[in-house]
Amino acid sequence: MGGARYFKQDLSPYCKRLKETVALYQNFKPESEFHPNWGIERVLEVLKECGETVEISKNTEGVTVTVQIPNLTSDKGSVVFALYNKETFMKEPLQGVEGKITNKATEVKFENVIPGEYSIICYHDSNENKKLDFSTSGIPSEDWGMSNNPILMGPPSFNSSKFIVENKSVDLTIKF
Repeated sequence: MGGARYFKQDLSPYCKRLKETVALYQNFKPESEFHPNWGIERVLEVLKECGETVEISKNTEGVTVTVQIPNLTSDKGSVVFALYNKETFMKEPLQGVEGKITNKATEVKFENVIPGEYSIICYHDSNENKKLDFSTSGIPSEDWGMSNNPILMGPPSFNSSKFIVENKSVDLTIKF
């Protein structure tokens, strides 16, 4: 931002991005007492320079995201769900949940999700081997889906599946 300010460029894209990082600080939990947990003070200070004021509370509890799949092809196995943000998409999920299948449907809940943008990917682990199986041509041989139910010709993307969590619970339906 210092360079942009020096060259008299518009700071609003930088300010917007900084405002989005506040949610990351609210969700951050250090792995141990020796891991760093600082930085939010500087973000809030720079946001004041942007004319923005944001309050942060490390004790803020998030909301519940409920996900339903109404159209499974069988009651075998389970459905594995992963919640991602943009930074963790297709890498390490923020939360993982396994749903039991009853009458070819399942429902799971992601608890304590803080406001922000997220994506959910899930698959029907019908043979219970804890992984999504693929055919020899590289196409998934087990049913799978993602938030927003995009029609894809290729690998999943965060932007096509993202949804927004605000300060109220979210209900999603994913169809296979």
